[in-house]
Amino acid sequence: MGDIVDAILEGVFCQNCGEYLGEGDGFPVTCPKCLREEREEEEKGMKIYVTFGQTHTHTHRVNGKIFDCDCVAIIKAPTAEEGRAIAMELFAGKFATIYTEETWNSASIQYYPRGYLEANP
Repeated sequence: MGDIVDAILEGVFCQNCGEYLGEGDGFPVTCPKCLREEREEEEKGMKIYVTFGQTHTHTHRVNGKIFDCDCVAIIKAPTAEEGRAIAMELFAGKFATIYTEETWNSASIQYYPRGYLEANP
């Protein structure tokens, strides 16, 4: 492998951002800044992806944004169940499918020309 890759694998550089960490310990490590960012992201919860179905004729106006069949709504919630409850409230139960981060196929965004829209209040 290349010198940089070898240095990351030895722990000389952070495996996430590439920051120089000094003498390596012989294994990949994550710097304190990246660890803190990861922890903060985990505390925010998970993303729930809500689709409205390609034949969906309803539009929803939430927080000044219009949600329809051409976009995917993103809801941030502590759990999938809470994300579903938020979707039910925001969209009055009129949506097609809810996906978690594990079940959402990011390649599917090609079918939604308006892309992702955050829906949290």
